[in-house]
Amino acid sequence: MRLTKTGGLFSVLLVTGGNLFGTVISAIALILFSRVMGPAEFGIFSAAFAAMQIGVRLSDLGLNTAAERTIARIQASSPSRVDRYLRVVLWLKLALIFLVILLGWFTAPYLAMTVLRMPSPDLLRLALATTVGTVFFEYTNIIFQGTQRFAMVAHITVAQAVGKLVFGLILIWQGALNAISATILYGLMPLVGALSAWKPSPLKHWSLP
Repeated sequence: MRLTKTGGLFSVLLVTGGNLFGTVISAIALILFSRVMGPAEFGIFSAAFAAMQIGVRLSDLGLNTAAERTIARIQASSPSRVDRYLRVVLWLKLALIFLVILLGWFTAPYLAMTVLRMPSPDLLRLALATTVGTVFFEYTNIIFQGTQRFAMVAHITVAQAVGKLVFGLILIWQGALNAISATILYGLMPLVGALSAWKPSPLKHWSLP
């Protein structure tokens, strides 16, 4: 019982530490971005980033929490069922995000002008398209949370945050940081962070990371 409690406490500390470190690094990146881009350009990026987060939440609808609990319940008794279940979850999440992107694509002109006050609908469409990276990050997080591999949860969280800061600094150094490049960066880094924890060719072999 003592070992179980100790392991559980360590897992909580590991995930909390990873989330805290990732949050701090992401906050530093955003502060740097705001200083370099200036209020107007950073405001446009913030609107695109908000649209990205809304798209991710609309493609979730409680699926992440339900999937984590189901995986944790059936993992020990039937690992093969977990693998099949994860395939269903992946396709369902991809279908939902595709519908969100499709809907957002056609309503982008209206949303950009009246709701988000963006100068062009193209950046909004770009933000919605890059939500796929965050969706895949959350899917990977579901796997690791459900199978209690909390070190990997911390790993992908820190990896995507560090990626944002490092590549953001490169963009600043090259003088290429703007609302478009920042949106692409924040859309791709969650995908890169998630893929850093997968085995080679995960989608080809359908294996758990």
